[in-house]
Amino acid sequence: MKSLIVFLTILISSTVFASHNHKDMNMKNMKTTSMNKKSANFLAPYFILHAKLIKDQLPTKKEIKALESSLHKEIKATKDNNSQKELKKAEKFVEAMKGNDIKKLRANFFELSKVLIPFSKKHQLTGVQAYYCPMAKKSWLQNQSDITYNPYMPKQMLHCGSKI
Repeated sequence: MKSLIVFLTILISSTVFASHNHKDMNMKNMKTTSMNKKSANFLAPYFILHAKLIKDQLPTKKEIKALESSLHKEIKATKDNNSQKELKKAEKFVEAMKGNDIKKLRANFFELSKVLIPFSKKHQLTGVQAYYCPMAKKSWLQNQSDITYNPYMPKQMLHCGSKI
């Protein structure tokens, strides 16, 4: 059952991100310093790490590299200096995720989430929601869902947490 839930979460994540299309948008008229109602496509690799953590698995080097690359591209894409600084801070936590220690990975995932949650709210990223688990005293982002998937205590409290 857990595998089915994880599979469906990943499937929904990839469907939401794959369906985003810019072809009908007039990109020239968009303000480069304003990121209101921005797509969260660049967070797709973050959600892959989230899915790995709820299965109690370590991500591959390739999956971590994908998140690094995605954050780096987003830094280059934005002209807002404060946003760039926030994302550069996030990059440092991703760099620290390399290795084979799942406790360390979760600690850095939490620190990364503490940067990305306010970033997502500030820029009104679409398709994401912040969650908080009072038992773990930690927060994270996940695709908008009615079901909570706690990446910090998946065996003990997979569905512990609520939207914030």
